[in-house]
Amino acid sequence: MNILYEQPIEGLELNGVFYPIKTDFRDWLRLLDSYEDVPPEQQVVGLLGMFKTLPPQPLIPKAIEELLEFARAYEPQSTVQSDNGVKTTDSPLSWSFDSPFIYAGFLECYHIDLLKIDTMHWHIFLGLFQALPEDTPIKKRMAYRSVNLATIKDKKERQRIRKIQQSIQIPRKPLDALQVGAFFDM
Repeated sequence: MNILYEQPIEGLELNGVFYPIKTDFRDWLRLLDSYEDVPPEQQVVGLLGMFKTLPPQPLIPKAIEELLEFARAYEPQSTVQSDNGVKTTDSPLSWSFDSPFIYAGFLECYHIDLLKIDTMHWHIFLGLFQALPEDTPIKKRMAYRSVNLATIKDKKERQRIRKIQQSIQIPRKPLDALQVGAFFDM
């Protein structure tokens, strides 16, 4: 979608029928936040809850695919190598954990108070987020999280970056017994 001349998507067309969806950024952020705490089958239920009118059962797989594509537009994600050289696809961003910095970035750069604005389309929100200047605190945090320490030759600089990364690290839930067991079954 080109936000300069195309209207933002307000729904999905499945088999020639238009199904309206929730498009406000708050709805999508709530959904993404809920993904951290629920199993995949409940995530699907949450995703389908984004439809204002649910499509018929045979269209559900295509509906899920299209909703995921809608949600991921402009989504920041990086592939970096960890200290041991293993590639990860951890996002350098947590919408929840980083929310104060996202809020401050919008307020500082666009004079948009995300708490007071009536509505903003998810894709407009993501486009504005991506366009935040690199010197905003949220973009700096994302950049530091994306640094591959193994590529930094200078020991002091590597230690400095590691310390910063540790101080802004996105909290992860502790692994449960099944997850730990699965690790050893590899």
